[in-house]
Amino acid sequence: MYNKKSEMEIIKEPEKIRDLYNSFFSGKPAFMKYYSSDIQVNCRSYSTGHVLIAVPSLISLPDPVIIFSFNENNMINFTLKKTASFQDNLIQFIITRCHILPSSRNQNRSVIDYRSDNRNVLYITNLITETVINNSLIINHNKISTVFNYAEKKLKQKYLFAKICTATEIPHDTRMQYIHSNHSGYIVTRLGKHNYSRTPAFDYYMNYIYPGERTVKAGLYRISEGLFPFYYKNKIPYGYLRINKETAFSQTDIKIAENLVKSIDEQFSKLGIFPVIKEKILVQDISPGGFSTLQSQKKNVRIFKNGNLVCCDLVLPDRNVINILGKITYNTSRNNGIIRSGMKIEKICDDEKDILHSYLNNSTA
Repeated sequence: MYNKKSEMEIIKEPEKIRDLYNSFFSGKPAFMKYYSSDIQVNCRSYSTGHVLIAVPSLISLPDPVIIFSFNENNMINFTLKKTASFQDNLIQFIITRCHILPSSRNQNRSVIDYRSDNRNVLYITNLITETVINNSLIINHNKISTVFNYAEKKLKQKYLFAKICTATEIPHDTRMQYIHSNHSGYIVTRLGKHNYSRTPAFDYYMNYIYPGERTVKAGLYRISEGLFPFYYKNKIPYGYLRINKETAFSQTDIKIAENLVKSIDEQFSKLGIFPVIKEKILVQDISPGGFSTLQSQKKNVRIFKNGNLVCCDLVLPDRNVINILGKITYNTSRNNGIIRSGMKIEKICDDEKDILHSYLNNSTA
């Protein structure tokens, strides 16, 4: 009935608007534009320029309200004004504008299907930010020191020097800066001796750490150094184990250090050093590179901060759980007290990346 349009066409005739509703909205998928994403709604009925729509209760209405539906050729937009509310999330609107667009202009939308039964909602939970981790390190200093002192005492029986530090312990810690920049630790060999192994880590050590190491600089020790980071869920670094010895590191030495790091991380979990935020925070839209969330202003102040690293579980509609490291890129206030926050995905394991891509492909198919 309706051929593909090359430009937007405004429809004013009531009979044509009714025909468009019957062809595109009645019993068919329809969506409400919700800021930069789209939410699925259910169009129940049409009567003399009015539509009755079931809208998910978990959202507030945008201004203006625009719903759309499409086929392979065209997309139909209705601009609406609320006239009445009923039970079961039913809202009546009057159609104030109707226009047709070529659907090719809207093929790259990221649509999240929120239905009234809430079974298809995406959300993040078990969330912890870099700020919360750093605050927890300070608050639990005495508990942490007890664990570290015991471990250091054992290590010093075997090695020349051993030190365990948190990310908040040493201001402008050059070793911690290396971990943040390179997402790894290092092993540098035979410092203070002419026969050394030249690596990027060695160059970093000589440029930024060596000037502050008096014993190495004075030639008192010809040593090697291993730096083994602590990570929250292999995502957010919060400290490191440093070991120095007079000979090169063996695989046994590396294994001892890695096992100790794992053991301390498990001990922190038992002690409840890092409290996670268990609230379910709604995901508004998502792509392979990031997503945005919606939450109240109070939650936003307590949890989010621009530039902060965030570790969280993303729960998909099929209940697959993906652990993500993200970075907060922006916070935007809405008139209704809701904050929209953007998060760039910084780290995700390969298996879970495949799960996310599969969900995105199926949701846009």
